[in-house]
Formats: sequence, C-alpha cells, structure tokens
Amino acid sequence: MSSFTVWHWGGIFLAFAAVFIAIFATAQKSSLENFSVGGRASGPWLVAGALVGTIVGGSATVGTAQGAVSAGFSAWWFTFGSTLGFILLGKVYAGPLRASGLKTIAEYMAARYGKMAGVATSIVSVLGIFFSLVASGLAGIHFMQILFPVSELTGTVLLLVIVVLYVLAGGIRGTAVSGIVKTVLLYSTLIIAGVYAWRGLAQLPATTVWHADWLWPQGGNSWRMFATNCLSVIIGVAVTQSYAQALYSARDAETAARGSYLAAALCMPVGLPLILIGIHTHFMTPSIDAVTALPMFMQMHLPALLAGLGVGAILLSIIGSIAGLSLGAATSIAVDIFESGFGVKGQKRLLFILQAALIMLVLAAFSVSLYRYHSQILYWNFLSFSLRGAGVFLPFLLAIYAKGPTSEKSTTANILFSTLIAVLSIGNDTFTLNPLYVGIGTSACWLLVETIWRRIDRH
Repeated sequence: MSSFTVWHWGGIFLAFAAVFIAIFATAQKSSLENFSVGGRASGPWLVAGALVGTIVGGSATVGTAQGAVSAGFSAWWFTFGSTLGFILLGKVYAGPLRASGLKTIAEYMAARYGKMAGVATSIVSVLGIFFSLVASGLAGIHFMQILFPVSELTGTVLLLVIVVLYVLAGGIRGTAVSGIVKTVLLYSTLIIAGVYAWRGLAQLPATTVWHADWLWPQGGNSWRMFATNCLSVIIGVAVTQSYAQALYSARDAETAARGSYLAAALCMPVGLPLILIGIHTHFMTPSIDAVTALPMFMQMHLPALLAGLGVGAILLSIIGSIAGLSLGAATSIAVDIFESGFGVKGQKRLLFILQAALIMLVLAAFSVSLYRYHSQILYWNFLSFSLRGAGVFLPFLLAIYAKGPTSEKSTTANILFSTLIAVLSIGNDTFTLNPLYVGIGTSACWLLVETIWRRIDRH
C-alpha cells in the first residue's frame, strides 16, 4: 500500500513484535503432547485465547466487513453463531472431552464406536477444516496485496511462510497466548474504528442508513438464511478438532468449560464495529473492493500508528486462525491416521508427521484460495461448517450421552454417507434444502432405521 507511512509500518511492527514475543516466551513443542495440547495445563484465559484466536480470523474480521458492505447487520451471523457455538461447547462437550484425557474428537469416537468410526470422523473433520483454511487464505492473500505491491502468487507465498513460522514456533500454547495478545490489540483498534464509522454514518440522513434493508435480514439475506448460517457455525464449532483441542489443553474439565464461556463473551461484540465499517464503506467509499473494506477503512480514517496496530492485528488474526485450524487438522492426521491407523509410535516421529501434514494442508488450501481468488470469503466458511457437522454431529452427540449398543460399521457408514450426500447437494438443483440440513437429516434417518432394525432383530 503506497500511502502507508513509517508510522503505519511502526504500528504493524509493534503488533507483530508483541505477538511473537508472547509465542517464543511460552512455546512448548518438545513433544506431540506439549505441541498439540500444551501439556494439559492451560487456564481459562489460555483456553479462551486458543478458541478466539482460531475462530476470529479472516472470516470473522475481513469476511464480516466484506459481507456488511452489501448485507448490513445480516453479516453478523458468523460471530453470532460463534458465540452460541462456544456456549454449547462449554455446556455439552467441554466436560466429557477433557475428562477423557484424549487428544482428538476422532479418538473419542473410536473409543465409543470403534477404530473405523474414528478414522471416518478424522477424514470428515480434516475436509471441513480444509475449506475454512481456504476462506482464511483468501482473506490473507488479499491482505498481503494491500500491504505490499505484489502479485497474487507472491502474496500467497509470503503468507505461507509467515503462517508456517507462526504455528511451528509455539504449537497450541503459542496459539493460545498469541490469541490473547492479538485479541486485545484487535478489539481495542476495532472499537475505536467502530466509533469513527458511527460518527461518519451519523452525518448521513437517518432514513438513508438506518432502514430495514440494513438492520434486518431481508430478501437474499432473509431470517431463514441468517438462522441457517448461524446453525452451521454452532454445529461446526461443536464437532471441529481445532476447538476441541483447546478444551483438551485445559488443566481440568471445569477450566475447559469456563474457557468456552469466556470465549463466547469475547466473540459476540467483535461483529458490531465490523458491520458499521462495512456499512460506512457502502455509503462513503463504494468504489472500494468490499474484501478490502476493513484495512482500507483503518488506513484512511484512523491515526497512522493506531491504524498500523489495527492492520497488524487483523493480519495476525488471519494468521492465527490459519495456524489454529491447520494445527487441529494436522493433529487429527498424526494421531488418528498415523498413530492409531498405521501404528506409528514415538513422540518425536509423530510430531514430525504433524508438522509436515500442517505444511502440506496449508499449501493445498492456499492453492485453492489462489485458484478461487475472487470468491466470497464467508461462503467457504459456511461450506466448511456445514460439512463438518453434516455427518458427525449426531453420532458425536450420541457418543457422549447414549449408553446403548452400537455398530462400528453402521456408524462409520453413517458418518461417510451423510457427509457425501451433503457434499453432493451443494449447488445441486435437485436439493432445495441447505447442505447442513440434508446431511443431518440423512444421518437422523440412518440412526432411526438402525434403531428400528435393532429392535426387530431382538424380537
């Protein structure tokens, strides 16, 4: 960005320095246990830091502001759904997951249903997280091009290098601590930016800005779509390894629940200033590309040093989200596929596999981001959360609360078949329902038929 001054770059440097100092000061990565779950010693603030640091990334920040340019307050669905998802996580899942002493959701599923069900869960989890990585990659590539006069490919390479250094430096504990630091920076600058946006909008006639098209979901952004989007995030949060990993890192079950509730309280407010910035961009600078609304607003309207801190915090939120998501997916690959599936042993060997898988996942996701450079960021995140929960949500819930007999083959087939049907329904005119509903409906029907068949078989 040619109009950036030395004060802007100074602010960006300070933001990065604060986060990387926190990472290197607290890093634990000598073994798989330390790298992936931080030695299971995290307090509620570190658990919340890992959760917020992962979910408040490119989609929550750049994506929400981008959506608000055309949809107003309807774009709040992502952070609103995240809040409800973390409440559900704390209320339903935190205790059982942390008490299990495992590392992954797939391990939990394998303990309840059998190894095949665990592998199926891992495959679906990695697939869902991959699409979120694509969404964050899109935000990050656009952001790198705002900061530097480089091509799309060069911006992608720069982002890849920064992300790999970030996540390999500290593992889950580094992600958690840096999540707290960057959250403080991001929220502070967003609150100030939101005030600036509010003041700018106050100069316009109230009937122009504050009418139903912006305040309430309508038309293409109806209440039905808003509710569906929120539900996809809620269910996606409940079954995603990246968020479960934060719970596994807690010192005990109570701490895991408290961290989830704390994360919920932190997530909800972040949507408001982002939406005000998006609406401000729509009216005041409509020629700006919507995906650049947030960083461009900070650069144009905030004092230079503060704008630099804000831009640095946004970029760090994107990087941290990619780091947390990729760490969760790579842990599933190392633990569920290589350790449990192929019998690979040794903490250092598994740590190497995890780190290699992480790099490959990020590289593949960024390749898709580059290929679909002009697509909507929030679309990929909605797709991700929908697919994560389509086939896994109901079996996972039953794994926690149901105590009856189960069939390993049937549960495995249910997870894979329900997810496949959800995938096939995407963009298919034959299905008028959302992929999330299609997948969960298929899974529910499968469970119903299985229950009836079991009762018939008994008699």
